Amino acid sequence: MNLMLHQSLKKILLNRLNVNGVPIVLACFLLINGCSVTSTVKDTTEKITKTTKKITREITFAGDGLKKVVAVVRFENKVLQAARDFQNKFHEDLIEYLDNKCNDLIVMDTGSDAHPGWLTQLPKLPSGQTDNYAVAVIGRQLGLNAIIAGSLSNLRSMDETEGILWMKDTHYLIEVLIRTEVYDTQTATKLLDESFVHEVEIDEVEYREIQKQKAYDLAQLNEVYGQIIVDMSDRICEVVDLQNWHGYVTAVDGDKVIISGGSRVGLKAGHKLEVFDSGRILEGIDGQRFISPGYKTAEIKIVEVSDNQSEAVKVSGRGLKEGSVVRKK
Repeated sequence: MNLMLHQSLKKILLNRLNVNGVPIVLACFLLINGCSVTSTVKDTTEKITKTTKKITREITFAGDGLKKVVAVVRFENKVLQAARDFQNKFHEDLIEYLDNKCNDLIVMDTGSDAHPGWLTQLPKLPSGQTDNYAVAVIGRQLGLNAIIAGSLSNLRSMDETEGILWMKDTHYLIEVLIRTEVYDTQTATKLLDESFVHEVEIDEVEYREIQKQKAYDLAQLNEVYGQIIVDMSDRICEVVDLQNWHGYVTAVDGDKVIISGGSRVGLKAGHKLEVFDSGRILEGIDGQRFISPGYKTAEIKIVEVSDNQSEAVKVSGRGLKEGSVVRKK
């Protein structure tokens, strides 16, 4: 509950107590349970909003039938040794949940043996910021629609006192803040840049031990990590769902082209695709560069499909170049 609201409610109830003789037990009950009522309303609103968005996505993209390919880069641990096992555990659980949650995504693990050296870390600008354009170029080369990255940005233990008079109670909490970013490979812009914060209650003995050792046990963090993964995955699925599938021309031989994306994303022989030039580069602030979508130059038809790429022939137009963007017609 908002602190100002809590204090105002407390003042009103105490004034009523003096004027009308309202039982103090009732006042305490309202103060204690007000936050839980607010929390329930908030949770219900979020569930309705998620359901509405899900229905809208299903209607909007019904019949598209093509899956997007995304890669998850191992999240950075910015709290040093406070959570040593964070990266491995969180990375594995996030990929697993995304894979199960997002039916129209193919999730690639940049840290797996199958893809050694894939984006072990994001390229940086001299300023230290992530180089959006370089991320997009790498993503295009790998046939990705989006790249997911982020960091454990804050982790702390704290104590909070709630209630009034003799009903005060101290709660001990672990709070975790994890930031996630989703990069669009077509435009080099961010589809998502959001921080997720969650708390879990611990007992006083655990709290004192954390204060003493300055370290967290992984078991203490599993619950809070799990909730953040659920909330984060819902947002990632949502923003990626709203994007059209797109692939890239990886090779050209006359009127024949090879494109990223094959049977795994749902492409079939006979599908017609529109081809767009690779666009132009726009300069932004702090040295960032972005890609402006290009114009349609040709149409192609798929003649042969394997798991991860397809061969197509030109149907009309011109300008078949390596790096061109392709979309389903």
